[in-house]
Amino acid sequence: LSAEAPVENFLESEGLWKSISMFNAMMWGGSIVSSKAGIDALASTGVEDPGCLFGALRFLVATLCLSPWLFSSSSLESMFGSMKVGGCYGAAYMAMFLAMGLGTSAAKTSFFGSLQAVVCAGITCVVARQFKIGTLAA
Repeated sequence: LSAEAPVENFLESEGLWKSISMFNAMMWGGSIVSSKAGIDALASTGVEDPGCLFGALRFLVATLCLSPWLFSSSSLESMFGSMKVGGCYGAAYMAMFLAMGLGTSAAKTSFFGSLQAVVCAGITCVVARQFKIGTLAA
């Protein structure tokens, strides 16, 4: 009998998930730049508070698109947990939209926005009462 190498499951491959993570990072970075462009376009039309308007429109569209999954949560606890996390991220994005509406560059906004990942990892360690270097490194 010949020893065959085990066939790797495509969905469990490390390369796939690294690629997905890189794609997500690129999309997130691009969303900051495109948000700044949208806010600047609104400001050029004379809108009084372009950051707030842009943020409200973006989250209205996102809410409409994502709400079917919210109501198909596995439990009420899961649904409320999702709503809490979404609310926290929504508040962070609104702060970024307001900053860009006041003239902050997309680069500065992106840098400060990326710090939220470090803060979230730190909060996870505190809530879990476990310090895992892997959590912070992720």
